[in-house]
Amino acid sequence: MNEIELQSLQQRVTSLRAEGKYKETIEACFELLKRGEESNDYKSILVAHLNSAASYYCIGDIEEAFRCISAYDEVCREHGDETDHLNRYNVLLLLYEYNKDYDKAKSTLDKAISLGTRLRKYNIVSNAYSNYSHLFLVERDFASALAMGKLGLEMEKLHHPPSAILEVRVKLNIAEAYIGLEDFKSSKLIIEQLEDESALDSDTYIRERAQFSMLQGSWYSSQGHYRQAFEWLTRARDLVNRYNDIYLLEDIQRERCRLCEQMGDIETGFDAQKEYIAVLLEGRKRNWSEPLYNSKSSTVWQI
Repeated sequence: MNEIELQSLQQRVTSLRAEGKYKETIEACFELLKRGEESNDYKSILVAHLNSAASYYCIGDIEEAFRCISAYDEVCREHGDETDHLNRYNVLLLLYEYNKDYDKAKSTLDKAISLGTRLRKYNIVSNAYSNYSHLFLVERDFASALAMGKLGLEMEKLHHPPSAILEVRVKLNIAEAYIGLEDFKSSKLIIEQLEDESALDSDTYIRERAQFSMLQGSWYSSQGHYRQAFEWLTRARDLVNRYNDIYLLEDIQRERCRLCEQMGDIETGFDAQKEYIAVLLEGRKRNWSEPLYNSKSSTVWQI
């Protein structure tokens, strides 16, 4: 296979994963890895391992995801250039986030921001700040989450050509930070901006559409409007079911159960609880070594 054909296959792998077609991505990665190894093309090998890791992670096959991370790390250390090492920081975040090792995650983000700034890879720098914002949201440090989100938005403006979806990803965290700070007016303003974003009308970004529905649910829930919140979380569930992100689905189903309890809706709550248990069992089936109720989130990492 010649260089042009390898580059075409690399682009196909990247596009499939961006569209949330994770199983198809994995199949294409197998082909890319095989062709890359036959041609001693290390760039193809790295692209295959990178996208396989992210795709396995999103469908809940953690063992395979970490195997691909290890393989990427090994090849990158010996044959990777600076851009490959920048991607290496991104893929290692999957491991640190899953293990809730937020200190290592932040240290890795610092390295990504430093190297990405030097290489003028402002899209990756923007995403790193967005991931930083997410970590602070998890820690409920909403002021820091907001500050990091704003830095991510500044870096997004430096990226050319402009990327609408990159801006969406940053704004999702900024809006959530405002909700945590109980600044519902500012959060609503961001939500209204996102509602007008055409990128969220596309199935290419179904993951971000699901996250937007979760954001809407958070906005209503934080103000005690539990029925509206439940409706938005149900929309998010239906979207995530289309691409089978098991860990994000766990988060959604757990929140739907909580909202039913807040509403005092026993019948709906019973159905929601059955769905939640089914998702947990599926997650355990995919990764038998994890405790049944150890839900993980994969809502942020974009490689």
